[in-house]
Amino acid sequence: MTLRPDEKAALLKLAVRVTGGRARVISGASSNATAEGAELARRAESAGVDAIIVTAPWYNRPSQDGVLRHFEYITGAVTCPIIVGDSPARFCWDFEMATLARLQKLPTVIGIADGCGRIAGATAIRRACP
Repeated sequence: MTLRPDEKAALLKLAVRVTGGRARVISGASSNATAEGAELARRAESAGVDAIIVTAPWYNRPSQDGVLRHFEYITGAVTCPIIVGDSPARFCWDFEMATLARLQKLPTVIGIADGCGRIAGATAIRRACP
């Protein structure tokens, strides 16, 4: 999170080159500014990563519809797989199950990185997002 964009891009390119397909390279592309998140995602995709993790914007705490639009914009900026990052303790924001169900319908969303640590929550996600 503290690297400059050019440093992160160089590091991602190095990781992709060094792993040579033997491991998946997944990059974070989160920002509280949607356009910046999309740019981070484009840079990661250009570096050749296998997938990108995107979280809800932090600090400005958008509505559930606002978060859906945030993800629609970012998934529209790239073609590589997107993982929805969910960690309410870090971002002070909770996904509603209805929002997760809508997000799973975006064509490049492939999963969720659930940082909640609640077994019941994981079960509810599984039911809402087959």
